[in-house]
Amino acid sequence: MDAEKIVATILLRDNYRRTRIQYLLRMIVVMVALTGLSLLGTWSILTREDEYRYLMTEPSGKLLPVIPLDQRHASDEDVLKWTMDAVTRVYTFDFANYRRQFQSAQRLMTPIGWDGYQRALRESGNFVAVVENKYVTTAAPSGPARILSQGLLNDAFGNVRWSWTIEVPILVTYQSSKQRTSQDLIATVTLIRVPSYVNYYGAQIRQIIAR
Repeated sequence: MDAEKIVATILLRDNYRRTRIQYLLRMIVVMVALTGLSLLGTWSILTREDEYRYLMTEPSGKLLPVIPLDQRHASDEDVLKWTMDAVTRVYTFDFANYRRQFQSAQRLMTPIGWDGYQRALRESGNFVAVVENKYVTTAAPSGPARILSQGLLNDAFGNVRWSWTIEVPILVTYQSSKQRTSQDLIATVTLIRVPSYVNYYGAQIRQIIAR
């Protein structure tokens, strides 16, 4: 009997060890699987590109519709009105306040449009003349603006945008304490759609040529 008890005890002990080892192996497999899933989730989060959604609102808080940049966002009448106002603002500046006025005008243009406008001012000598002669330059529409063409246009980054080519007749007056002179110009404007977070109106001047 003693021998049988000893054998039974040994068998029970061995069975307990096997059961314990199997349990530990299962726990190790589960821990490895959970660790793998955790690493996979971390890798997915780190490599995922951020996605942003922009919600534009009016000053009152009302949501504005998001219109794709390859589509029109306003009527022809509204576009002409905005362009005429923008052109008169761009060509209205004076020797004392031109820095502030140019900052305001810059918001109406794309970076390419602003660079072209500055280059034209330098090459024509108009800016130097305004500052040296202490001119106050004002621009006003001298006739109705008209849309020459509109349609899709590739921007500088290869994106397709809706654009307009608009002709705006303006009268530019240069006035100082000693003299006053005026000049009739025809401004040909290329207007292009931009996101509303870049410009609230949803469009900016890409090019402006005055002759």
